[in-house]
Formats: sequence, C-alpha cells, structure tokens
Amino acid sequence: MLKDIAGLTKEELDKISKKVALTKNDEVVLLPDDWIEENGIRYLKKPLKVHHILWSYYTLDGGFLVSKVYDPEFQYVYAFSATKESTKALEKLYCDEVLKKKGYYYYQGLRSEELCAID
Repeated sequence: MLKDIAGLTKEELDKISKKVALTKNDEVVLLPDDWIEENGIRYLKKPLKVHHILWSYYTLDGGFLVSKVYDPEFQYVYAFSATKESTKALEKLYCDEVLKKKGYYYYQGLRSEELCAID
C-alpha cells in the first residue's frame, strides 16, 4: 500500500501533497475520504503536508509515517494510527526494514503526559 518514495525530493513532495485544512483555531481537519483504513491504520490517499506541531497534537498518543525528506517546519505524512492498538501495529510495521528503505520514518504524536507538562 505504501509506495517507494526514497528518491523523491522536497519539491516533488510539495507537488503531490495535499496541504491539510486548518480551522480558525489551527486544528487539523481531515475527512474520511482522505484515507483508506486497514486494521486501525489510516493510509492517506495523498500525502499530507502538515505543520509538525499541529500534526503531533492531532495524533495525540498515536503514531504516523512520514517521508524522510527534512523540512524544519512541515512533515509529509503518509499514514497514521487511529487507536492504541494500531499505534503499536504501525510501529511494528515500521520496524521491518522495508519501510525504512522505501523512504519512510516513524514518529510518535505528542503523549498525553507531555501535553499536561506544557499546560
């Protein structure tokens, strides 16, 4: 389901990515039509270009797969977990070296404990 993206540049990712919609409160807005869900993992139909802090908040206590292409402000997201169980499954899936070789990196969203420490 996840294509090989190892050779894509930042410019190429910008062209194929969907810049995610934000509400007036800077909250991430996604619709069920934006992904295909399998075992609680939501595989995005088009990668999302998202601000890493807002996305980490959106995926609170979850995990997500991004492109290894570095950008200091944005991430290019390809999949994310929807439940605690799928977070573990996504992390396990990433531990298989195949996704690393295909150009993906696994991140965890903010943890509830971290968010409480910020307040």
